[in-house]
Amino acid sequence: MRLPRRLLVLALLLASCTALRAQVSETPFTIAPGHFELRVDALTVAFDREDTRPKRYTALGVAHSLFQIGLTSSTDLQVGAQLFARQTYQTGIGRTSDSGFGDMTFRVKYTFWRDVAAGAAAAVIPYVKIPSSSPGVGTDGTEYGFIVPWAMGLPGGFQSGASFQWDVQRNDARSGYDSVWTGGAYVRRDLTSRVDFYAESTLAVSSASKSSFAGTLGAGLTVRASQGISWEYGLSRGVGARATDWIGNLRFRWGF
Repeated sequence: MRLPRRLLVLALLLASCTALRAQVSETPFTIAPGHFELRVDALTVAFDREDTRPKRYTALGVAHSLFQIGLTSSTDLQVGAQLFARQTYQTGIGRTSDSGFGDMTFRVKYTFWRDVAAGAAAAVIPYVKIPSSSPGVGTDGTEYGFIVPWAMGLPGGFQSGASFQWDVQRNDARSGYDSVWTGGAYVRRDLTSRVDFYAESTLAVSSASKSSFAGTLGAGLTVRASQGISWEYGLSRGVGARATDWIGNLRFRWGF
C-alpha cells in the first residue's frame, strides 16, 4: 500500500528547509551579525497519482516563510511558519480536503568549520516544530531533528553541496513517532551575473517501513533582481514507487 499523504508531508517539509541557491539542501553559511533575511516560498505545489487505483493526492502551500537573524559571525536564529496549506486526497468514491495555517518551526544554525581559501564550510542546524496548525493540516505533536549541511567551491565556477537530515515525526496513526533520514546533494553554477542554475537529488528513508523511501531529481534557476533580492523556481520529479510524482516551488528572498 502506498502512503501518498505521508510522503507529501515529508516533501513539503523538505521544501521548507531549502538553501539560498538550492531547492532542498541547506547552506552552511550564516547571515552576518545584525542582518536579516526573509525567505518566502510564495507557492509550492505537489502532485501524486496512483496508477493501479483511482487515487490522487495534491498539496498546495502558500507563503511558507522563514525569517533569519544574524547573531554572531557563525550563528543565526531562524523562525518559520506555513501561512496557508491545503491537502486534497481523492479516490473513486469521494474527496477529502484540509486547509489552514501550518506548523511553526524554530531553528539555530551554527557554522562549526570554514575554509575560506576553498570557499567551503559545514554547519549544524537543530530545530523543533511546534503543533500550531489548523486541524488536518500539520502535526498534532512536537517534532524535532537536525540538519548537517556542507558546501565547497569547484573548478570552472561550479559549487557543490551536500546535507544530511534526521527528523523525528509523528506517525500516521498518531500513536508515536518515526525517524526519517534524508540525504541530498547539489551542484550549481552562475550563468550570468544575475542568473544561476542548479541540479539536485535527494533520498529519504523512514523507520516506518524498510521500503518507505522516496527520492527526487530536480533543477531550477535563481534570478537576482537586485542586491539582496532574488527569485527562484525549481521543479523536481519523484524517484521510486513511494515518491511524490512532481513538486514545483516558487521562492522569493530578501536580505537586508
